[in-house]
Amino acid sequence: MQPLLNALPLMKITSTGDISTINEGCRTLLQLSDKEVKNKPLSHFFAFSVYFDYRDITLGDSATVTAYYKNRFAYSLQFYHCEPNSYDILVVNNHTETPHLSSLRSTYILDTAISCANIGIWRFDTSFNNVYFSDSFYQLIKQLPSEGLSWDKFTSLVHTDDQAQITRLFIEPQANTPLSFEFRMTISGQLHWYQILANQPNNYKKYWYGTLQECSQEKQMAKALNEANENRRIALEAGKIGSWRSVKKDQHWEWAWDQQANAIFQMNMSESTQISSWLKNIHPDDISNAFKAFRHALETGKEFEHECRYLQPSNNIIHLLIKGLVTQNNVGDSIRVDGVVIDQTTAFKTKAQLQEVNLNLEEKVRARTAELDNALKHAETANKSKSDFLSMMSHELRTPMNVIIGALDLLTLQENNLEEQELLDTASISANNLVSILNDILDITKIEAGKLELDCVDFDLSELIYNILVVFGPVARAKGVNLSVFESTQLPALINTDDNRVRQVLFNLISNAIKFCGNTDDKVGAVAINIDWQPENELIHTLIVSVQDNGIGIDKDTQKKLFTPFTQADKTTTRRFGGTGLGLAICGRLIDLMGGQLNLKSEPHEGSTFTVRIPIWHSQPRAQALPLTDITLVTNDENELHTQHLVKILNTIRITKLTPWSSLKGLDSQQTYIFILTSVYEQTQLDTLKNIQSNAIILVNGNDLAPIKQLIHNVPVAFLNTQTFFSIKKLLNRLNNIAPPALLSLSEADFDLDLELDFNANTNKEPSHYNSEHSTNAADHNAQSSALINPTYNESTQSNATILLVEDNPFNQKLMTKQLTKLGYTCDIAENGELGLSQWQEKSYTLILTDCHMPEMDGYEMTELIRQKEQHLGKAPIPIIAVTGAAMKGDKDYCLSKGMSDFISKPITLDKFKTVIGRWYA
Repeated sequence: MQPLLNALPLMKITSTGDISTINEGCRTLLQLSDKEVKNKPLSHFFAFSVYFDYRDITLGDSATVTAYYKNRFAYSLQFYHCEPNSYDILVVNNHTETPHLSSLRSTYILDTAISCANIGIWRFDTSFNNVYFSDSFYQLIKQLPSEGLSWDKFTSLVHTDDQAQITRLFIEPQANTPLSFEFRMTISGQLHWYQILANQPNNYKKYWYGTLQECSQEKQMAKALNEANENRRIALEAGKIGSWRSVKKDQHWEWAWDQQANAIFQMNMSESTQISSWLKNIHPDDISNAFKAFRHALETGKEFEHECRYLQPSNNIIHLLIKGLVTQNNVGDSIRVDGVVIDQTTAFKTKAQLQEVNLNLEEKVRARTAELDNALKHAETANKSKSDFLSMMSHELRTPMNVIIGALDLLTLQENNLEEQELLDTASISANNLVSILNDILDITKIEAGKLELDCVDFDLSELIYNILVVFGPVARAKGVNLSVFESTQLPALINTDDNRVRQVLFNLISNAIKFCGNTDDKVGAVAINIDWQPENELIHTLIVSVQDNGIGIDKDTQKKLFTPFTQADKTTTRRFGGTGLGLAICGRLIDLMGGQLNLKSEPHEGSTFTVRIPIWHSQPRAQALPLTDITLVTNDENELHTQHLVKILNTIRITKLTPWSSLKGLDSQQTYIFILTSVYEQTQLDTLKNIQSNAIILVNGNDLAPIKQLIHNVPVAFLNTQTFFSIKKLLNRLNNIAPPALLSLSEADFDLDLELDFNANTNKEPSHYNSEHSTNAADHNAQSSALINPTYNESTQSNATILLVEDNPFNQKLMTKQLTKLGYTCDIAENGELGLSQWQEKSYTLILTDCHMPEMDGYEMTELIRQKEQHLGKAPIPIIAVTGAAMKGDKDYCLSKGMSDFISKPITLDKFKTVIGRWYA
């Protein structure tokens, strides 16, 4: 029995369809080895003609199905389900003759080649029941062979738009005509294209045989190519570009063009293909050059490019650009030209219109330039007139101010009591501020012309703040406004920047704060000035000054234009408060010039805060030393805000102790006292103050000093809320410097000066101008006057010294004569330049002081004539110093260019005279 079984072709498969064993008979029939089939799926070798699932066979049953071995030969497979999880298969050859071994090998090679070419093989009969699909077919459509595939299932996978057509092709085929059809499938959400090729053998019409290939990539390429061609067509059509070619045939050049070129040439496609058919329509004036260019390209093989006019059959003249590339054969003969023709008619018309427009514009530009030249000349003339007017206005206004300030300067050298000295102090500072207001008027012109420059010097900001408070303190108190100042203890003694510009900015901000702030029914007007000093890095510090008020405030719209010249909040502001609106515009631009910032925070009816931030590169720290070492501060409220600020200032000076009024038993004559009084004071406090001799300062926390001054004499009395470093130091120095009245009386000998003593340090210093002088505090005159009127005097060097003063104004003549006398000089007076020149020729002077603007002959002309005569006579040049009210930019340079030696801007103080004369007097 076993030999019989071995002779039958048998194999066994698992429930998963893999071949587990194969006997000798089956190996011989199929020409396979154990290694080739072991653990391989049955579907790898056989394809079922119909859908068949062996797993449907119950245990103990059998089934027979036709299958194709190697996609070529039909076999009957008889399945026997004898054991669980396995199936026995008897392979029966349906052919009458056993295929030759070489035939089987050839078939295997063919199947392998087809599979490698990614081509699927299929077959089905005309009833669509007996179907066969190769493994590669399954792979192409992403299906599993183990699951089988019927015709209906296959067509269900086809795109719905293609299902009907693919079925109709096989049901209603054309006789003896191979089929070719492309269809779509959606696999895993992506669209795939396939092509079926099918045919029926002549001797076997019962079956269809064919192949399946995926053509998705070809479809995508074709689609991209079609889109590119369409884009090219649209672009060429939009650009009016046509393509053409000319090919040489039988010694003749034949012409061909595309549809777009035909539209440009307006030629029929059926017209002659001779090149002359389009050359004849070229404009007669251009045809010769066009033909030469084309012939040159053919002879040389170089690129052909030519512009010409073309006469269309519709009698339109168009402008063409014709370009072409020449192709040559291996012997160098031109055989083909491919190129494009571009219709440039629109561009030429546009170019012609642009040329016309350009000509018109050039003509307008020439006319406009001529107008602008005339306007510029008028503007320059007007600007020069304005500058001359401002210069003259400055001179005329400064001349009387020079007399006022000079006279006040002289008065500070006399003996004055405390009240007189305070009045002189206020008058002197106010006069200097009036000159500064004049400068403000001139500044806006300088700023707009870009001619304003900074003059940086070392100065004490605390002193500058004090001088401003001397002016605005009475104004604030008259309006009932509480004016306060708070300085940071970190504020240095000296900072380096333009003191006049800082003063100018703060003057405007404080003035505005007081102006727009006042008492109302529900609140008391208040203005607070806060000065802070912050380090930015190792080199730069920032000076921060904020001016805060609780006045009328400013709305957001007005804030945007507030720094524009001549702008105020509204029309009622000018009527109610006055002013020109120049102040903030100047402030903003000055701060910009100093590299700083000016910020505003304000709400209507809530008040405003202006904050100035100025970068400072150089400063000198404040020294913590004072002659008075024992200081006692007497107050009943050490927590009051202004008292705390005073304590911080005094702590930098070295305060000894702080005591309440009730603890004060008596006054020590060896100590220095600072008494703080409120507006309501007790009788015991007054009794204590009456016993003060000369070692105390009284600070009043209120708005009225008169009652205290009526009771207490020869004791400094000041307001607590406006004390600064400078003011406290000034009050303490005043106590230290008080002397008997006899020491302050003046005599002629007091004016005997030795100017050489104090001038060495200033010999090389550039003279300051444009009102850059530092405000002199008359209240400190006791210490300063001794330096002015009591220097060591060298009679041998002064006895022959003479000065020529050339000045036309009688008041200035008297003032400057007295100032020179105070300094120990004598002078001759000449009323104009002509008389000054004459007196210089008659007498030998050491120095000449001259005004610049005078009748008959001004100071400029006089100086030029003196320099010419000095050069002619070989004399050494005499120092000539301009003393003028001019303060415009360039005035000093102009004076020096005329031969003058130096420049003093009015008003003139003794300090300024002493410094400049000392520099040149010999």
